[in-house]
Amino acid sequence: MVQLILRLTAFVVFACSAYAATSITPAILVERAQQQMNKNPEAAKANAEAALQRLIQNPDSDLAIRAHLILCNYYSDRDYKAREQHSAAAMALLGSAKRPSLRAGVLTCQGETAEGLGDLETARLRYEAAVAIATKAADNEMLAAALADRGFMRGVHGDYSASLADLRRAQTLYEQLGRSADVATTIHNLAIIYTDMGDHSEAVELFETALNMQRVGGLVSDQANTLTNLGRSYLLLGKIEAARRAFSESLLLSRRFGLALNEAYGLRGLAGVATLQHDPNLALRLLDQAVKLQGVSDVLLQARIQYVRGEALEELEQFKESESELQKALAIFKRNQSALELANTFDLLAKVNAELGNWRGAYNYQRLAQGHFTQILREQLDHRFALLRFQYDTATTEKENQLLTQENAANSLVLKQQHRADQFKSGVISLSALLLMALIALVLYLRRSSTHMRALAMTDELTGVPNRRAVLERLDQLLRDSIEPTSILVIDIDYFKTINDRFGHPIGDQTLRTLAAQLQIAAHPAFFGRLGGEEFAVVMANSRLAEARAMAEHLREATTRVDLHNFIGARHITVSIGVATSISGDESITSMLSRADSALYVAKGSGRNCVRVDPWVSSNTTASGIRR
Repeated sequence: MVQLILRLTAFVVFACSAYAATSITPAILVERAQQQMNKNPEAAKANAEAALQRLIQNPDSDLAIRAHLILCNYYSDRDYKAREQHSAAAMALLGSAKRPSLRAGVLTCQGETAEGLGDLETARLRYEAAVAIATKAADNEMLAAALADRGFMRGVHGDYSASLADLRRAQTLYEQLGRSADVATTIHNLAIIYTDMGDHSEAVELFETALNMQRVGGLVSDQANTLTNLGRSYLLLGKIEAARRAFSESLLLSRRFGLALNEAYGLRGLAGVATLQHDPNLALRLLDQAVKLQGVSDVLLQARIQYVRGEALEELEQFKESESELQKALAIFKRNQSALELANTFDLLAKVNAELGNWRGAYNYQRLAQGHFTQILREQLDHRFALLRFQYDTATTEKENQLLTQENAANSLVLKQQHRADQFKSGVISLSALLLMALIALVLYLRRSSTHMRALAMTDELTGVPNRRAVLERLDQLLRDSIEPTSILVIDIDYFKTINDRFGHPIGDQTLRTLAAQLQIAAHPAFFGRLGGEEFAVVMANSRLAEARAMAEHLREATTRVDLHNFIGARHITVSIGVATSISGDESITSMLSRADSALYVAKGSGRNCVRVDPWVSSNTTASGIRR
């Protein structure tokens, strides 16, 4: 009897379980998956896949498309191939769908995939089409998703006004739909745009708002992502310790819940902190870990890792390796049109090229960085003016509408609007002060950049000493401003062509660099530079002929002591020097150079390795020297 009761009980339990399992319809599974997507992605995936399995026997195109879109979202940061497969499956079902606006969801998924792979034009077209379809169908769910993605892409690529309009509209739609998780995500994306606009304080406030909402909702993956971006904003504000805490918390959450891509972002953020704290070796170790986790699913993360690696290698003075990493990052930033990251990369490449002695390259990169920074600042200022005007117009419209309502409340409304007008006046004053500070910062940056570019333009690319333009400018300044005589020494390396012919031009270039460095030291405090080829010059202020001739002899003797055995063996080089001193108040650069060249010609005709002075000034004066 007991055994019979136990068997009956087991049968009832089994039957109830089977009934419960079969009573969970695909529609319920899809709704569960939608609700779990942000809070528990793995559960969402399991429910969406279960729904698709049940729909094999009882097909429903609308439910199947929604399940595929949930899986498309799930694989966005995990597996691009799987994402494309679900996108294609959803697209194939659109022909039999009853809800036309589902096409907008499929297009949004395709746009996200294209954007992640760097195909921005395809992404833009997909988002535009999705917004148009959802708007026509009055489907706020699909419209909010399309607006959020389009707005974020616009902001990343510098169209800030359009970006903020899309994201604010998406936020409003999500709030109306009661989708708090998506509201938090949209606020998070707004914060990213404010970061790119340079308003880091506003960005931090928005990130913290989003983070609090995500914590309340238990959205672990979203928390890890927001903490990473919050850390980046703290870094830009110079709050290094706060940034380190945010990146570390993101890393712990990512490791705890197996979020590989978020873990890679956290490691990249900590590597950025390490470079700012002058620990490049730690930064490189962290980046190596990030690369293993990053895979190939996020090319923009790959570029950001390469940029931080370039920073670390530059700190270690491994300039060639740093330049290589920065060039790789630059190629991706260009494809993604990442305005701020392009400007920062150009700026760092200018510094690296200067360290490598590539003055022309440094100048060009500095010019590009300056252009991008200026354009970003202009767009920031334009947006802030547009936003202020929008707020003012909105307040004015509200005031007019409210004044047309109940007459018995007119006085109260006037007082309220006057208070708001006073607030806006204060806002205008504050914004004007901010804009003034921004303009001052721009002027200071342009001045520093101009000074740096002028230094590059006045530097000889091969030797690193002042070039011909700098020498002639210095001579012209002294001739115009100085009452005392000015002298110029023109120095020519004897038989330099034989060095190039015998040892090759690379050795010749190294010889010029070594000699230029030694002669610049020997000529101090006089102005030393390269005229071109194997010719150098020294410009001496307040110097008469005897002082100039003594300096020339000093330089001639110093040349014979320059150690070049690593390049040309036991051979020593010598120089011939022509000296000229200004003889009247109307002396010109041309006449000074001509007379110094004439003296140099005499020195070469006298057997080289000697000094000769301007024959017009001292036709009987000779300079001693060894003749060869």
